Amino acid sequence: MSKNSSRIFIIITQIFCLMALIPWFYLFAFSFMAFDAPGSDKQILPYLIVGGICLYPAVLLFCIIRSWILFNKQRFSSAVWTMAWIGIPSLLFMLWLVTINV
Repeated sequence: MSKNSSRIFIIITQIFCLMALIPWFYLFAFSFMAFDAPGSDKQILPYLIVGGICLYPAVLLFCIIRSWILFNKQRFSSAVWTMAWIGIPSLLFMLWLVTINV
């Protein structure tokens, strides 16, 4: 993959990922309702769901930093795959939110 196309892809996926942080704040705030049901604090699934939601910004930051480090080391395809790993699910999440509100 060429340098310019890699740079454009990385920047576009980072914009979509950062836009996904806007609904993430609401999702994070309401994710703790997973523990509202009686006995849900004894199950593992609510902890996994809330933990996964809480980790999104940390994983996003890791992928952004790693992709630019790989880009500067001239490893363009690895940089693209690093951002695609989190960018594609973020894009699908944004599209899902748009289709729900239609």
